[in-house]
This record gives sequence, structure tokens and C-alpha cells, in this order.
Amino acid sequence: MIPDEFFSDKALPKKLFEAVRQAVETIGEATVRTTKSQIAFRRQRSFAAVWMPEQYLKREAAPLVLSVFTNTRIQSPRWKEVV
Repeated sequence: MIPDEFFSDKALPKKLFEAVRQAVETIGEATVRTTKSQIAFRRQRSFAAVWMPEQYLKREAAPLVLSVFTNTRIQSPRWKEVV
């Protein structure tokens, strides 16, 4: 699957994904792995992924969610959720 197939006819999530992709490119090269549930950015392992909550929720939700994977806990009020 490629990102265009992941987003099918969803213009806003696709536009947000392109903004994330451009931001990732500013910090270096990364491969993009698209699955049925998410699009992951990888180097040796995944360090970020985007997904669409509406795929799973039966109600309106955020058009796109960015998840960032780190080895350390990020303490910042700018993140909605840190797990």
C-alpha cells in the first residue's frame, strides 16, 4: 500500500500527512512504511507514525494523529497524551 491508497478520498488528512513528511525530511532521510492502520517513518526502527482515528471510531475525530516514539518520556503540555 502507498500513502495515496491509505488516504483514498480524504483530502485534509493527506494534506496534514504531507506537512509531517516535509518536517521529517528536514531532519534527515527516512523510509515510509504504509500499512492498513498507519503510515510509519523509519530509520533503523519506526520513530513516528500517523493514523486516522475515524478509521476506528464511529464518530467524528481528529483528521490525523501523529505518534512519536522515543526512548525517553517527553514532559510537555504541548502533547495531548504521553504514554
